[in-house]
Amino acid sequence: MVVQTQFDIRSMKWSDPVQVRTKLGMRTLRKTSPTEDFWVAWRAEKEKLKAMGVSCSRSKHNGLWEICHWEELDSNQKDEMERQAEASRASDSDIDVPCPEGLDYLPYQLAGISYALRVFGDLK
Repeated sequence: MVVQTQFDIRSMKWSDPVQVRTKLGMRTLRKTSPTEDFWVAWRAEKEKLKAMGVSCSRSKHNGLWEICHWEELDSNQKDEMERQAEASRASDSDIDVPCPEGLDYLPYQLAGISYALRVFGDLK
């Protein structure tokens, strides 16, 4: 990730990574504010930085310049997302969820509760 200007993109202080759905599929995104060294490298090696997944634009929130670094998900992340997507499509579950007397949850409702507890709760 070092360009000829000796600017090292890894040396910048990036935000925590977030996963974003794009037209190219899921990507990991990190953001940071540009430094003077970055602007020098951007002017000299813009195409190389773009090829590394770096883009530069004004923030929609505050109008300030921000640098975005886009990366493809690794195979473990892709596998985990597929596993979660498959679990979200379940139509039945064997969990026991209390409900008012005389009423029962439908199987897809139990599956939804089970999925929500796995993703957001403490059921693993």
